[in-house]
Amino acid sequence: VIVKFEVSSVWKKDLGRIVVLKEPYGSTEGLEKNSVWLVYASKSEDESLRFQRGCCSRTKPFSVASKQGDIKAFKKMREKRKKVIDVDGG
Repeated sequence: VIVKFEVSSVWKKDLGRIVVLKEPYGSTEGLEKNSVWLVYASKSEDESLRFQRGCCSRTKPFSVASKQGDIKAFKKMREKRKKVIDVDGG
């Protein structure tokens, strides 16, 4: 299953406003259009981004993540987005 997300904040990776992620097990449960999620994603062998949900993942609906303290922890760790504004030499 391929899912498109609109990104509002990132931690370790500078991403575009829209990212396309693979859900490797084909589950769409809870992924309603316009729902808001805290997503933990990683690169696959083919360089595409993928995410997992379930008991071994911290990916979850934003409302659940807020109640469990994940959002507060995420805000402490996140990096500011970086944008190249000039390249000199090379």
